[in-house]
Amino acid sequence: MTGTILVYLKYPEPGRVKTRLAATLGAEHAAELYRTWIGHVLERMQPLRPKVRIVGAFDGAAESAFAPWSGLVDAWWPQPAGELGARLDAGFKQHAANGPVFAIGTDCLELDAQRIQDAVASLQNFDTVFGPANDGGYYLVGMARYLSGFFEGIRWSSPDTLQDHLDRCRDKNWSVTLLPPLNDIDTEADWKAYLVRRDDVSLAVVISAINEAAALPCTLESLAKQTATADRVLIVDCGSRDDTREVTARYRADVLDSMTPGRGHQIAAGVDACSQAFIVVAHADMRFPPDALARIREHLHAQPDCPGGCLGHCFDSARTAYRIIEWFDQRRARAGQSYGDQCQFFRRTALQRVGGFPAQPIMEDVELAARLRKLGVPAALECPVLVSPRRFEQRGVLRTLWQNWRFRRAYRRSGVSATQAIFDTYYPHRVRS
Repeated sequence: MTGTILVYLKYPEPGRVKTRLAATLGAEHAAELYRTWIGHVLERMQPLRPKVRIVGAFDGAAESAFAPWSGLVDAWWPQPAGELGARLDAGFKQHAANGPVFAIGTDCLELDAQRIQDAVASLQNFDTVFGPANDGGYYLVGMARYLSGFFEGIRWSSPDTLQDHLDRCRDKNWSVTLLPPLNDIDTEADWKAYLVRRDDVSLAVVISAINEAAALPCTLESLAKQTATADRVLIVDCGSRDDTREVTARYRADVLDSMTPGRGHQIAAGVDACSQAFIVVAHADMRFPPDALARIREHLHAQPDCPGGCLGHCFDSARTAYRIIEWFDQRRARAGQSYGDQCQFFRRTALQRVGGFPAQPIMEDVELAARLRKLGVPAALECPVLVSPRRFEQRGVLRTLWQNWRFRRAYRRSGVSATQAIFDTYYPHRVRS
């Protein structure tokens, strides 16, 4: 045994964790993120076991509440009452008999086992080690042996925290070594910056279009105003005769020509043309809430086993009939049976394992949901996009619902072989090429 890592964490109760993050993201969302960070940090420490002992220093609930992470630690230790310095001092004093002691939190998602190993090795020649955070604090602190008074007189949660410690070590003649600096996540800006630094959260939005010059401006405007914008917006056009291409150029989106009619064929061509990790499939008349793309990135990053899912939808109409449709569609989405107008998204490489995006003229959204279910549990994020009820208004609500039910039944019975007949019925005036 070469030492102990104390992972200081709180129970992820909304309103009591990540309050600076919650100020802009909301208490529930911040707590959800913090919950995933606990697992992320503990999992990254696993290569160190059993040479280094992992101890969960918990607070905010009974030990039993932390059971979901019990397999990732060697022991639990309840933090005592008091300010941070007193709690850190108590932890180091309690565990110093097992060798060097290190303390980390759950705010630095870039910390990995290799940096911990570097810290362990450094204490063969130094009394203390710090991992500086770029906000003036630190993501790691370690002692080769227990040093009485080490945590006294420190200005906590300030830009001077690390400097105060370095000054104290100098005054006491304790030798110090520093690891490379990393970033903590305390605010929404920190979280977004972390996502940008990750090379596996690139995101593309693919939109199929035929003569959508009237609808596209609102859709593209909502994408331009995202808190975390897309790395690419690709319009897949199939012979538009209006100003669709001019509108696309105005918003600096890319255009791909597809000569095969059918939304599924268009989207499949767009997906093949994208290299981004995450793909969002949008309709040309779909308006996104400002945090939609950030929510998708956050969820897929935090839940690596999730293959994709949907945002949900809200019809741009006050009619009660649409609230009922939304309710039923939401229930289906929670069961992994989302539709295209709920804004589906997925991991591009994961979907390739089950045949990729379904290149078929219609019912591609039903098939996509089925393929995602083969990969895991799809998400229903309940971050609804605003969609036009124009199809329902043109054909009548009851007639459209009846027709959609018949199409789904035909597809369940016959699969892809039924899609061309469904397409011809749904678009009776569109000329097949």
